[in-house]
Amino acid sequence: MRKSIVILVVLSLIAAAGCVRVRPQKSKKPATVEGQAGRVVPFYALSIDANYDPRLDNLIPGYRLLPVILRNLSLRPIPMDFKRDRWVIVGEKGQRYRAVNTLKLKDPVMWRELPDKMRTMIDYPEIIPINYSVTFDLLLPKRVNLEYFRQIRYYNAAWRQEFVIEKEY
Repeated sequence: MRKSIVILVVLSLIAAAGCVRVRPQKSKKPATVEGQAGRVVPFYALSIDANYDPRLDNLIPGYRLLPVILRNLSLRPIPMDFKRDRWVIVGEKGQRYRAVNTLKLKDPVMWRELPDKMRTMIDYPEIIPINYSVTFDLLLPKRVNLEYFRQIRYYNAAWRQEFVIEKEY
């Protein structure tokens, strides 16, 4: 009888241990994700690159245009938010310049005066579909030297993630 009580207690303890809920550890996302311009950023499967072309400097008064190519190689669309996304260009000597991703907010009057074709070409995308590339223009003040900028810093508000993309020449 005593032996059966011991066995019953041991089995009860084993059954009770099986009922304990163990929570999986949450993997912490890094504050910033680093990558190289034109190369795929691991885990996110996206590629960001930008190339300065001085021929675009006089298209919009007071601004320099910086064409950005964003390629989505992931299996999910990339949400973009022109109000909350942030782009910063780091110059050759480490100066930081915040870029304007759309004139709709910054200068609505100038935006309305632009030809439709130009608006379509420089407008900030709302979403980047799966396996798709999009080109748009960031606007920076005329005083900014974009010849040999060294970094593109992009904060995606929907993902709450910052990407630091190094540019090599």
